[in-house]
Amino acid sequence: MSEIVGVHGVGNYAPGPHEEVSDRLSSEWGRHLARLVDGASHKLRVAYYAPFLRSVTPQSKGDGLEQLPENAQSMVRDWALCLEPVDEQAMQGHLTLPLRMVVDRIARIRCLNESVLRPFVATFFWEVAAYLRPGANEARTKACRHVARTISEERPRVVVAHSLGSVVAYEALWTIPDVPIDLLLTLGSPLGMPRVVFDRLTPSPASRGQRPPGVRRWVNIVDPGDVVAIPRPLGRQFELDQDIETAIGLIDFHTAAAYLSAARTSEVLAAYFPLAGQPLEHPE
Repeated sequence: MSEIVGVHGVGNYAPGPHEEVSDRLSSEWGRHLARLVDGASHKLRVAYYAPFLRSVTPQSKGDGLEQLPENAQSMVRDWALCLEPVDEQAMQGHLTLPLRMVVDRIARIRCLNESVLRPFVATFFWEVAAYLRPGANEARTKACRHVARTISEERPRVVVAHSLGSVVAYEALWTIPDVPIDLLLTLGSPLGMPRVVFDRLTPSPASRGQRPPGVRRWVNIVDPGDVVAIPRPLGRQFELDQDIETAIGLIDFHTAAAYLSAARTSEVLAAYFPLAGQPLEHPE
């Protein structure tokens, strides 16, 4: 039994036995959270779903943009339009631009390093496209079931989900409505991204997504410079209890380590896992 189940984001596949990699990820997340809460006394298990997406996310060469499948390329263009909307007249030109130029333009607009953003975008959208691929999607089914099974077996008080993991956790929690969760904490979540994520979710959120039925409280934390946690605030599209925007770092605008080590993450979790000598709060 673990008191926290983590659901990782993109770029976490590693060779080796599933349990060994899951143990390493759990230890890594625990080290970051131990700075904020009494991590030694609160067991944490990361639901490691990355291998289920591996069969449809091959190794990329270079920055990976040229190797993206067609559905992932379409997602990158939709993402770019979320960050920089264009009028109908300019749309045709946008659709014919090479993908690298699309990403580099976003990098310049957001004052980001192009050589850093390109591989990040390639990794992110390759895995997002693998999970949200339409039709019979065995990868999505297996990833979602694994996360749901981990939560059901561990019976945690808190689920912490980062990046694409927030999408997998959201769908998984809807399949286990009888498992009570005190807190769902999403970090750098792309759940609200139109056309790319929001409109592909199961169950369909329609005009506004609801809190998964077993979740008592849902808090979302986002860095203002996080280019995939868009649009903001997430509470416009989902039934959140709290939507927090806080800077986690200029370079680490999306990493799990930066989000887990953030002061606002500490504040939220302290209500459930207080530091030594502090009273336990009961959020409403």
